[in-house]
Amino acid sequence: TRGAFAALVLLSQLGVWGSAAQGVAGGRLRTLQWNPHWQCFENSADCKAHVERALTGYLSDAELGLDFANLIEFSDGSFSPPAGWVALPYATPGDNIALYFNSRKWARSPNNGSYATGCMIIGDRPFVIQAFDSIATGFSVVVVGAHFPHPDDYPGAVLTLGAALKSVLDAAGVDDILLIADTNLDASVNGTNKGLMQMLEVPMAAHIVGTAAVNTCCLNDGFSYASDRVIANFGQAMATDVLFEQTPVWAVGEFHRAVIGTLIVPEMSLRRDIVHV
Repeated sequence: TRGAFAALVLLSQLGVWGSAAQGVAGGRLRTLQWNPHWQCFENSADCKAHVERALTGYLSDAELGLDFANLIEFSDGSFSPPAGWVALPYATPGDNIALYFNSRKWARSPNNGSYATGCMIIGDRPFVIQAFDSIATGFSVVVVGAHFPHPDDYPGAVLTLGAALKSVLDAAGVDDILLIADTNLDASVNGTNKGLMQMLEVPMAAHIVGTAAVNTCCLNDGFSYASDRVIANFGQAMATDVLFEQTPVWAVGEFHRAVIGTLIVPEMSLRRDIVHV
């Protein structure tokens, strides 16, 4: 896949080979962010069918080897992910989100308080936060799936999400954070990956890696904004791949292109094992 190729190029540049190129146990974590938008599900049976077929394919692709996926406005409550994948959904009256994780690679932290859901503004803009432990290595990470509001609502929204994130970090005893989101920010001053993590007051915000500013939003305005991001406060680097750069004929409304971020973390293979009972 194109995502796998970009990651191999980055691994080569970093000199990370051998076991370090083989999945999370050896230092690679791969994530999908996608907001196909509600019009795809409510206005077009063709778009809905293609999106669900594509998602099933991405989650099932062993070569691609996704660890996590954040789906926004994926408005089909009857959708079942392929074997080995678990969804953590959260919905508001007008929005929905689902954080998917690969249960062959990751287990939810057993610690009390290591999971949170909520709204970034009253009754809208959902988020899911979960601490995970790698089954292979015991490496722990807190993953945030979020649908941010538009910039006018950011001041209160980042305070709400930041407080919920801090609570999960404290409960899980983890500092490493992976944010997967439609940020609704373009890559300008505070729209940068680092600026966003600083607004959330994450630990180690001086060291941020993330996907490149690629225009994913939206079909109706010619894909003019770099809203969809994968951002981490750990790791050496992140490769970026964009899906649907050639706009599919079935896409409708405010359809977003999808982003895959491949995070390179060679030291993940050195972490201790965690035993779940």
